[in-house]
Amino acid sequence: VGQARLCLDTARTAAAARPTPERERRYISALQLWLDGEPARAADVFEVVLSDCPRDVLAFKLVQAIRFMIGDIRGMARAGATTLATFSERSATSGYVRGCQAFALEELGHLGEAEAMGREAVELAPRDAWGRHAVADCFEMTGRASDGVAWLGQSQEWEHCSNFGFHLHWHMALFQLELGEIDAVARRRQRGEHG
Repeated sequence: VGQARLCLDTARTAAAARPTPERERRYISALQLWLDGEPARAADVFEVVLSDCPRDVLAFKLVQAIRFMIGDIRGMARAGATTLATFSERSATSGYVRGCQAFALEELGHLGEAEAMGREAVELAPRDAWGRHAVADCFEMTGRASDGVAWLGQSQEWEHCSNFGFHLHWHMALFQLELGEIDAVARRRQRGEHG
């Protein structure tokens, strides 16, 4: 919180020193709302940013993160659908947006849609942890442990994800446990690949 307050002060100082675009002022406003304990209102501000600049992927990721933390999965899906509508081309950036939307769909129980979108996300952006995670969740929820092991396979594409990487290792361990591969789980634990 201290670091966030310092960033807010720095942003306000910079904004006071020069003409500041409305979009930047909204980022500052959203940070203030977050620090004031109003994360839902902060997400609403980022959605206004998205309505003005629908390809602002940072604003989208912040909406997704905030709505996830407050348990507003429908809000995540709504923001994802709105943002995806602006990404007609198959770009790496749209892969990350698709990954977030795949997770929202999975959380809503739309497993078929979530799996398809998550696979597409990873195809477009192989390092996308959200798409990979959404598909792993779908495999877990449908009892497809073998598919989960094959999907997570080699961890090189998601090792960069720090704490999310640990979570994906946890998914792999769950799949291996379901398949009775206790030794594989033990080896994973010995290497420190756990969450």
